[in-house]
Amino acid sequence: MGRTFHSREANEIIIAFVESEYPNDFEMQDDLQDRLLAAFNKDENPELQGDYLAFKQRYLKSSSPINIEKLSVFGIMGFTAIIGWINRVSIYNYISNNISERMINILGFTGGFMQLGAVAAVSRGTLENTSVAYHTLSLIGSSGLLLNAFYYGANPAVVINLIWMSMNVLGIVEGVSKIDILDNIPSLTMELPRPVAV
Repeated sequence: MGRTFHSREANEIIIAFVESEYPNDFEMQDDLQDRLLAAFNKDENPELQGDYLAFKQRYLKSSSPINIEKLSVFGIMGFTAIIGWINRVSIYNYISNNISERMINILGFTGGFMQLGAVAAVSRGTLENTSVAYHTLSLIGSSGLLLNAFYYGANPAVVINLIWMSMNVLGIVEGVSKIDILDNIPSLTMELPRPVAV
């Protein structure tokens, strides 16, 4: 896909369009992009133009910056952080009385390695950075790092891990909400047995 459009947004949308039409066929993606450019430049092929414009409208609608999911997740995480800050002394006392320092260090190192593993899996192409698996692995890793940072009073690391965990929770919610649950449920309709002619 060598040719580009005038704006970054237009490039992003056209790439998404051709990839959605031909997910793993790069030659067909290039061909479709060429046909689409020609259709708009020469004002021909109204059907292809219409398909692209309909896709563009859906694409822009689905990528609106503010939605209820995001506000809910950040609201809940913010509320939880405020409650945690207000009760930080009692939380610290509970942790120090019930979890050994050695276990806190083990959980911190494990969390760090899980974070590194998640990032390595994305950079190697094993996981996608928008996948539920990546966000879950990263969330668990951040939890271990958060516990360790909180125990040792590393407040900047606590704040960063809370933000990171919020993004992971949001990624999980978005990833799960994109799964078509109803398509994966087997049909509930039953056929009654038909009488057999004797």
